Amino acid sequence: MTSSRAAAEAPSEHPSTGTATTPVSREGLGALVVALAVLWQGIGTGVVGHVVAPEHSVLTTATAFLVAAVVGVAGWQLDGLRRGSRPRAAPLLARIGLRDLLLVNGVTAGAFGLFYIAATLIAPTAASVLEVGIGPVVVLLVTWRAFRHRAAAWAHPLLVLALSGTTATMILVEASRAGGDAGRLLLGTLLCLAAGICAVGVLLVSKAMASRGILAWEISAVRFHLVWVLGLALTVPGAVETGLAAGELAGIVLVGAAAIAGPILLLQWGVTLAKTLHAALLLACLPAVVLAADLVLGASFPLLVVAGVVGIVLVSVFSTVRDRREAAG
Repeated sequence: MTSSRAAAEAPSEHPSTGTATTPVSREGLGALVVALAVLWQGIGTGVVGHVVAPEHSVLTTATAFLVAAVVGVAGWQLDGLRRGSRPRAAPLLARIGLRDLLLVNGVTAGAFGLFYIAATLIAPTAASVLEVGIGPVVVLLVTWRAFRHRAAAWAHPLLVLALSGTTATMILVEASRAGGDAGRLLLGTLLCLAAGICAVGVLLVSKAMASRGILAWEISAVRFHLVWVLGLALTVPGAVETGLAAGELAGIVLVGAAAIAGPILLLQWGVTLAKTLHAALLLACLPAVVLAADLVLGASFPLLVVAGVVGIVLVSVFSTVRDRREAAG
């Protein structure tokens, strides 16, 4: 990953636009797409949490990523046919390279797999805040040698990290007071941080691929396979054993496609266009959207937790908008 850090952040004309655009407008569009994907994903996560039984959550995610993989392959094929070519797997895999192919599948599986394990050990809200809250700082750390970020660039990412850590700590302290096992809480926290690092890996590898002319459809066509294979391998035997009805399975697939696969595909497009730091900052807003959806659906949260996630949103959005305005001149 380190060899492609500069490429991951360097502006380049995106091949799928069809017309030349300035780096500023391209990155601005990417930030908007990421923001819309985060909004969609946050609402979808809240819906999944309320309409999908806990024992079917992993199955729902696995089928959603299978749908995303199928849609990615279909989109790649249709885009190629539109351009007058017949896309084949071998040339695409050669362009991507075995290293990046394995890396993008591995970090995708790590981000989602580690998060789901963590969410069984600590409160999902705390897990979500921790996972995405470290993203902006990790982006700066990983790209520091290539870009030598100014001291001012660290202010908002560090503030997001501080707000995320404080919010998660409040939730974890309350869980500990309620009798939560300290070992489980610590392990869950560490797994969340590992999931957040993997999520940053997805951003950086996707951006590096895009800088080499690989389209979002093409990345989506190869990125999700390890997740759905592992997910179905873990859940299908249990679903068969319990006699999951066809109608219930169809409902799981539909919910997963609408609430998970759709925003993930939109997010994939956005991160290939947006500046990686902006994508990480906007992703840090995801817990706030999930929390808002939960509140609308009848859940309740401590006021300080709500204030913490609102603060993350304000800092993240302000930082991204200010940076875009400065880039625009």
